[in-house]
Amino acid sequence: MSCIKVSAPGSLMLTGEHAVLHGSPAAACAVDKRIYLTLTQRTDREVHIESPLGNLDTTLDSLPSESQFKFVIEAIRQVRLNIGVDIKTESEFSSTVGLGSSAAVTVCTCMALNTLKGIIPKREELFNQCYNVVHGVQKTGSGCDLAASIYGGIIAMESGDGHYTPRKLDCPSLPEIDLYYCGYKMKTPDVIALVDKKAQAEPDKYAKLYQYMTQVASSTITLLERGNFDMAGNLFGKYQMLMEQLGVCDDTLKDMVTKLQNDSNVLGAKISGSGLGDCVISLGIPSKKLEGYQNIPVKISDRGACPC
Repeated sequence: MSCIKVSAPGSLMLTGEHAVLHGSPAAACAVDKRIYLTLTQRTDREVHIESPLGNLDTTLDSLPSESQFKFVIEAIRQVRLNIGVDIKTESEFSSTVGLGSSAAVTVCTCMALNTLKGIIPKREELFNQCYNVVHGVQKTGSGCDLAASIYGGIIAMESGDGHYTPRKLDCPSLPEIDLYYCGYKMKTPDVIALVDKKAQAEPDKYAKLYQYMTQVASSTITLLERGNFDMAGNLFGKYQMLMEQLGVCDDTLKDMVTKLQNDSNVLGAKISGSGLGDCVISLGIPSKKLEGYQNIPVKISDRGACPC
């Protein structure tokens, strides 16, 4: 029986949240916390999944539509396996924090299934496959987290004609970052739906917001690629203000961002992700930890998805 082992890093959004869904560029990064997946081929049509979230025992003929393993199941469904598998995942970070666990699991699953079928896709092909899996589950998303998990380092996501194309930035160095979890989060599709509802009520306001966000995100990507982290930090603050105007920054997140921005060692701070919970990221390591919030020490990692 074939036993395949792969891993992929978690990821964080750096800029371009929400606006990327309306044609804006965005940037994300891979981090030094990874998910590991082991796939073992079976001789029957059974599918067994074991993970920190729990276990699932099913078959290729009765894959459940609703499951905590929906990204793994959708990948299996799209690949159209004709023989069962055992899948085991292990993680260096909790799925409750905003480190792109669903994206990393999706990337690992698609990599392993491709390997099982004797296919070694190019990174852009793997991205497209993973993107289709994610959209098969949640019907929305830019794939920034997928691209970061696949490529490693800092990636820019650029949109044209409704198609997202990832590009790994050739940065002279990688900046230091720090991350704090507020203690709760709203699912990204739910936040997107909420913002879309507000945008429908005030289309002119939100069109201008997305225009400003596009300008700030584009400039931030240029500065990151040049290694100009001081100025990129300033733009973190500008994008944070736009996220507040978008309506995705509650009082807790604002308190976290303000405290980080007031730290002399921090170049800039903002929400990382869709908002209304989850994490705040700082460019630069603060001189003192934020009290009352969970610190998640991470580094930007140049290592993307790979066999183990």
